[in-house]
This record gives sequence, C-alpha cells and structure tokens, in this order.
Amino acid sequence: MKNKLCMLLLASGIGLFSCAEQNLPKEYTDSVNVFIGTGGHGHTFPGATLPHGMVQLSPDTRLFGWDACSGYYYDDTSIMGFTHTHLSGTGIGDYGDILFMPVVGEKPLIAGTAENPDEGYRSRFSHEQESARPGYYQVLLQDDSINVELTATLRAGLHRYTYPKASDARLIVDMEPTIHGHQHPVTQIRVVNDSTIAGMKYTVGWAKHHYVYFYAVFSSPFDYKLYSGTEYQSDSTSVTVNTAKAVMSFRNLPADGRVLAKVGISSVDEEGARLNVEAEIPNWDFESVMKQANTAWNEALGKIANGIFDTDYTRRFGTALLLGKRIFIAEEEVELYRYKDTAPAGYYSRLEENLKFLHNYFYLLYFDILHNLIQILKIPYFLEILLNYMDLQILFLIYLFL
Repeated sequence: MKNKLCMLLLASGIGLFSCAEQNLPKEYTDSVNVFIGTGGHGHTFPGATLPHGMVQLSPDTRLFGWDACSGYYYDDTSIMGFTHTHLSGTGIGDYGDILFMPVVGEKPLIAGTAENPDEGYRSRFSHEQESARPGYYQVLLQDDSINVELTATLRAGLHRYTYPKASDARLIVDMEPTIHGHQHPVTQIRVVNDSTIAGMKYTVGWAKHHYVYFYAVFSSPFDYKLYSGTEYQSDSTSVTVNTAKAVMSFRNLPADGRVLAKVGISSVDEEGARLNVEAEIPNWDFESVMKQANTAWNEALGKIANGIFDTDYTRRFGTALLLGKRIFIAEEEVELYRYKDTAPAGYYSRLEENLKFLHNYFYLLYFDILHNLIQILKIPYFLEILLNYMDLQILFLIYLFL
C-alpha cells in the first residue's frame, strides 16, 4: 500500500514525500503532541479517540464562544467534566454529549463558572498535572485530588478514576451541557441495576437531529439519585426530561481508590450502545485498551512515515496526520445491519442526518488540513498557488482510508 501511495505522489508531480525506507522509530505516536491546536484558534481537543472513532472522550473547559468549538481551551484553568463526543478543527461547535464528572462529597448540580468554580462541580487543574498521547488522556482534578484517566475504542470509552482513599466517592452524570448551548429537547437517564446506567440525548444544533444513546457499566456498585435539573426525583429508576442528571455514590471504594466506567454509545438506540461496549471492552483491563489504542494510532500514522521530514517539523506533521484521522467514519454499531428487516422508526433518517453532517464536516476539515500541511512543510508560495488549483481530494481520501 505504501508503494502505491508513493507511485501516486510521483505521478501527481508532487515531490513532497520521499519513498525511501529509513530507520524510523516504531512509536509514531511519540511524534505527536495532541495539545497542538488546543490554544489560539485551533479548536482541537486533547482527549482519547481512535482513528475514525465514534467516541471522542475528552475534557470540557468551556461551552460558549468561538474557542469552545471542541470543548477544551488550553488557557483555561478548570474542567467542568468529561464528555464522549467532540468535533476537531471546526469553526462551529456541537456535541459534548454525556458528561461524567467524578467528585468527592456533595456538590451543587451545576457546573459553575470559570471565574468561580466553587459555585458548581467544576474543578481546577494545571497543565503540570495533565498528560496525553494518541488514545490516552490524564489529569488531576485538584479540588478533590481525583486522578482521571481516559482511553477509548471505536465505539466506547473507558474511564479510570482514582479517588482519595476512603473518600465519599461520587460521580455526577449531567445530560444538560452541550457545546455552544444547542437545544436538547429530550434527555434520559435510566438505572439498569446497581452498577449500570443507560440513557439518551437528543439535540438540535449544527447537526440538526443528533441522537446519542449510551450504556455505562461501573466496576463498583453505587447508590443513586436522579434529578430533573436540580429537582430530585424520588422513588424513580428513570428520568426523561430536557435536563436529566444523576449522582452516583460508590459503595465499598476499593483500597486503591480506583473506579472504572466503560461507556458504549450509539446513534441508533440503547441496545446498540450496549452491544458496542460489551463487544469492545469485555473486561476491566485499562492498560490493554490503552495499548490497543496506541497500536491503532501507530498503524494509522505509519501509513506515511513522518520521520522522513525535517525533524523540526516532525511533531507538527505527525499531529496534522492525527487530526485528519479524527474524522468519524466508523460504522454506527458492531452489528450495523441487525435492523435489516425491522428498522425502528427514524432509524434510516438518523443515519442520513449523520452522513449529511459528516459530509459538511469533512469538506471543511479537508481544506484546513491541506493548509496546515502547506505551512508545516514550508511549500513555496508559487507551489501553494498551484496546489490550490489542483484536485488533491483523491490523494487526501487515500490517506484517510489507508
């Protein structure tokens, strides 16, 4: 496949890439800085995702303003939670679905503000206690001394929280926050048993009819309270409103303080979310899932050997390749065609809406990544003008789907 790509590049008359084999590092992910683009007006996120993954599990520091398009802005000093869907590199915001926020003790059921995090469940953090690489993210929530680690598969996310030992470990699930404050007419949280919750969120934003269903399983049993906004819903195992929230209090916190949560998502239904998480994260081996994510990124980035470029630009080029692979193309479910004969109402219309949204997103991102590559590779101005008139979409698509 690499030889075919080299031939295509040569046939195109573009001498940007050398096809000679060289001694390159095996860990291409070492040549990526996932924080590139999270400041300025880059609109990227640092969290865990796979090439073309459906899940983008990442921290949110702000919801409003142009620099909130991806939910995370590098200059911010507090985190409001960790959500499972994000856009990268766009000029408009959406997603930020299904917020999980680990806390210690009772907290207000609002996020609070950047100016006053103490008025909500938001927590302060510092970049000195934050790290990330492709497929993995870590941060210490300073207010409650909780270490958060995230990794992902194609259609599921895996959280690992390390609470202070013997603490009142809790988790807030908030379906209300949405990047850029798009409307969310219907949200739902349902308690399946004392270690599982499920639910859905329907929003009307840049994606006109955006459904996300989730199925979340926890490594420790919990007691729970459900809320409509901040109003407690007593004697209830399910709440369906426009601002569904839940607070789980974990029983019998393990001696090491660790609680894991594996969360499958689907844009079709809750059953699809359950199938996704059970197929892709069958156990509680965080390191194994993280290693699989790293392997997936190494294979994706290795399609074009970034070590052949000037070393001053290798890290930025590797990051540019990663941003291209963040486009969501994964099939909706591990059993995509299980509704072949009995599709539920709205099933195909939802897929159609997602495809339309993906087409618009891809069109914008194509030109953004092409511009980044031009800047990173120091392409002369006259060649940049030439490239602007050449149809490089086929070449770009070949890289994306390699």
